[in-house]
Amino acid sequence: MILLSDIKKEFEKYIVIKDKYVIEVIFGTMVGNFVIRKDPIWQMLVAPSSGGKTTLVNPCRALPSVHFVDDLTEKTFLSGFKPGKGKPEVSFLNTVGDGMIMVSDFTSIISKNPISRGEILGQMRCIYDGELIKRTGTGVFSWKGKIGFIAGVTPVVDVT
Repeated sequence: MILLSDIKKEFEKYIVIKDKYVIEVIFGTMVGNFVIRKDPIWQMLVAPSSGGKTTLVNPCRALPSVHFVDDLTEKTFLSGFKPGKGKPEVSFLNTVGDGMIMVSDFTSIISKNPISRGEILGQMRCIYDGELIKRTGTGVFSWKGKIGFIAGVTPVVDVT
C-alpha cells in the first residue's frame, strides 16, 4: 500500500512545495471525481511560471481515465467532423467520456483573443453542467457526462 505521506516525500525530493496541502487537494480532486457521482470537481493550481504546477500533475498521465491537453480551440470539445461509416467518433469529449481533463498551462488558453477565449469558456461551462450540444453545418453533435478538471495557471487568471 502506498501512503500519501510517502507520495509527498517523493515529490519533495524534486521540488519545493510551499503549499503543504497541494498534494491532498490534487488527490482529493481525483478521488472526488472518480468516486462521487455528483457534480464534477474542477480545480486550478495557481502559481508563477516554473512554480511546479506541471510537475505536480504529470504523474497523473499514467492513469487511463485522465486526458491531458496542452491547448484548446473552439472546435476541440466537439469538432463537428463526421468520421467515415464504421469509424469511431473523434471529438475530444466523446474520447474522454466520463473522466478527467488536465491542462498543464491554462494560461495559454486564457491568453487567447477574447472571442476564442469566450467561446471555449462558454463550452466549458456547459461541460461542467454535464451536457454540450453543438450544431454545425454537418449536423448536431452532443456529449453528456461528468468530467473532472485540473489545470495549472499563472496568477494572470486573477486579472483576466
